Amino acid sequence: MHLVYSRPEEQQPKAEPASLLRLGGVEARTGLKKSTIYRLMRERAFPQPVLVGTRSVAWLASEVDAWCASRPRRNAEGGHAA
Repeated sequence: MHLVYSRPEEQQPKAEPASLLRLGGVEARTGLKKSTIYRLMRERAFPQPVLVGTRSVAWLASEVDAWCASRPRRNAEGGHAA
């Protein structure tokens, strides 16, 4: 019988790296334009970006997706979905 030793850190599932979106990706996912995104950010009604460089930001894809999922949806007849 052979026993294999593994370190505790090897037993832990590795966390997926956070997926980041640049402004164009946020626009594509939300259907919003830059001015609307920044207005909603000022109103604290949209996820805030994270600094990824000295002069560049990105949004966490999970936060943008959660924001999209929280928005009311309309059905084909133009009314709100149940």
